[in-house]
Amino acid sequence: QSIQRGRVARRVAEARRQEEREKRASALLQRVVRGRQGRKKVTQIKRDIVEGRAAQAMQKRARGMLARKRVVKMREEATRERAKQTAAALKIQKVYRGHRGRLVTSLKLSQSRTRRMVQTRAATKIASGLRGMMARKRCQELRKVRDEQLMDDARLFQEVLSEDTGTSFYMNIETQEPTWDVPPGGYTRKDGMLVLATGKVIEDPLTTMTDEERRAKELETKCSECESRDATRFCEQCGDRFCTTCYNDNHKTGARVKHSWSRLGPIECGECEKEMAARWCVVCDDPFCGTCWESMHRRGRRAAHPYCPIFEGKLDPSALGPDGLPTGDEYTVGPQERGGGEDGEGNGGAAPAADKDLAADVGAAAGAAAADAEFEKDATAGGGFVKYQDDGGNDYWFNEVTGESTYDEPVAVGTEGDVAAAGAEDGAAAEQTGTDAGGGWTQYEDESGAVYYYNESTGESTYETPEGVEAPT
Repeated sequence: QSIQRGRVARRVAEARRQEEREKRASALLQRVVRGRQGRKKVTQIKRDIVEGRAAQAMQKRARGMLARKRVVKMREEATRERAKQTAAALKIQKVYRGHRGRLVTSLKLSQSRTRRMVQTRAATKIASGLRGMMARKRCQELRKVRDEQLMDDARLFQEVLSEDTGTSFYMNIETQEPTWDVPPGGYTRKDGMLVLATGKVIEDPLTTMTDEERRAKELETKCSECESRDATRFCEQCGDRFCTTCYNDNHKTGARVKHSWSRLGPIECGECEKEMAARWCVVCDDPFCGTCWESMHRRGRRAAHPYCPIFEGKLDPSALGPDGLPTGDEYTVGPQERGGGEDGEGNGGAAPAADKDLAADVGAAAGAAAADAEFEKDATAGGGFVKYQDDGGNDYWFNEVTGESTYDEPVAVGTEGDVAAAGAEDGAAAEQTGTDAGGGWTQYEDESGAVYYYNESTGESTYETPEGVEAPT
């Protein structure tokens, strides 16, 4: 029994040990399996976490991209809508502004028409009153000028009682020429009363004037600077009257150089600027007193210049020849009415170019004979130079071809006959080489061989082929 119990106890102990070993092995196996499963599960969880995060990132990026596309689309729609609204607003504003502008313009036009109508009526009334005042003033001035002229004409003749016959005759106080006929312009009676051309008898105002008043009246037409010569220019800035000499002396420098003037009074000699002019030379286009005319037009081509007479400060446009007989021509010549200012001399009053050219042609044609008489018989220079003498007796040479003048004797010297013969030969050669081109035109060749045309009826010459003329081959 003891052995049996020992054997049974050993078997139970071995079974228990085997069971314990199996438990431990089972626990180990379970632990290994649970660890593997745990690790597998952890790995799956980690993979799920990584995949979840990746999915979230992808979803986030996708949602962002979609959101951005949607925002862009919404912005484009908003921009289009805003453009539509802006266009609609602009159209509404345009229509409103047009409507309001038309209303405002209509009101302004109405007010402007009303204001213009009132201003026109006021201006018409003012202009009417002003014209009336100026007309009355002008009439008074003209009446005063006419009365002065009538009184001057009446003062020209003095009634004188003849001691032989006891009757009255009339003496011209300027020329001292008597006449028995009653002057048509009036006269001064023996008692000092003036008998005007109208037949009215008045008292001479000069007899009732004081010395100061008479002096003031005389100075009205005199230069305010020298008070001796007649005033010929009125300075518009200074407000004073000047003779030409005093005006030039007082307006040489400074701001006065730009002063402008207007002509007044008689016409002054353009040469000496001291005496009153008696003749206006048509060719020179300048006024001259008698002394200067004799000095400047005594000899040479100027001796044949026509002139327009100047009487009592008034210029007669009818020209007279050197012999004093009318030429039958009238010229637009006369003094310069205005000058000075920013433009300086020469801004008014000059004769038109056409009249000047015509005057020059008349003077040149009229002076040809006198110029021929002035040639020195023994000295004409070759090449068109002709010898003359100036007013001082000094010899000088003038080239009629080039217009050159010189006091130095040219190299080649010929005779007057040679110059005339050369001109004649040139004219003959031109006549010989001329060819009738039709239509009144004649074809010539110049020195270089170029063809030109001359119309004898009109005096026109041209290098271009006229109409109706066949061009040269």
